[in-house]
Amino acid sequence: GDACANPVGILPVSPQWLIDTQEACIVPGEGVPEYIALSYRWGASRGLQVGTEKFSNEMLQKPGALKEAHIAQFIPPTIAHAIQLVQSIGERYLWVDAICIDQSDKAQLHRELGMMGAIYASAKITIVAADGDATEGIRGLKGVSAPRNLQQSILNLFENLRIVQTVAYNFQNTRVLTEKEGHLDNDEEAKYFRRGWTHQEFNLSKRRLIIYSGRVFWKCSCADHFEDLIRETTILPDFPYQTIFRSEFGFQTSPLLKGTP
Repeated sequence: GDACANPVGILPVSPQWLIDTQEACIVPGEGVPEYIALSYRWGASRGLQVGTEKFSNEMLQKPGALKEAHIAQFIPPTIAHAIQLVQSIGERYLWVDAICIDQSDKAQLHRELGMMGAIYASAKITIVAADGDATEGIRGLKGVSAPRNLQQSILNLFENLRIVQTVAYNFQNTRVLTEKEGHLDNDEEAKYFRRGWTHQEFNLSKRRLIIYSGRVFWKCSCADHFEDLIRETTILPDFPYQTIFRSEFGFQTSPLLKGTP
């Protein structure tokens, strides 16, 4: 609602180009009322970048272009999976820097880079692919990507009471629990949260669908939700979290997570 409409007070903008996930091509962003943005790390991948010798802006405007084999093979997995995820949540348009900024048009490149923060602030939702880089993909999308291998410890304590291990995280100011605190032994897990660009993208986005540590989180101005903890209103009426991740988000839940309190 209104609390999440423009929490940082940035005037809305329209990106020059957007991916039309239904038509599998890029279209002008002017006049498109709502779009999803993708926040991710390129890493070693350069993949498909518009404005290079192989991929012109005109080429990608042709309906179905992003599904053509000679183009699709260069789309990094994270971007390809994000396109599918946008469709699975009932949306149509996606903004991704590598495909929606024409590298050969210096005026457009300068304009888009200058309003990058506003592009993320104007997006309806930002998909935050915090696991790995563009080559890793988004695991667990039904019929699209490899399944997730989620493990969860469940201990029966007393009658009607179980202890469930969840993922420790803190997205406040894009700060994840640090190595000093003993929760991040693998430096790869924290790289997304140590980049200036992603710091801006994360903090200026009004709604975030976050893929981190193999799990899915939601964060907006009004709520923080994560999939492996379900609110039990009869037992814990004051507990602050609810689960919202089920089939409508397109993620395949591990059997260990189903029905877990």
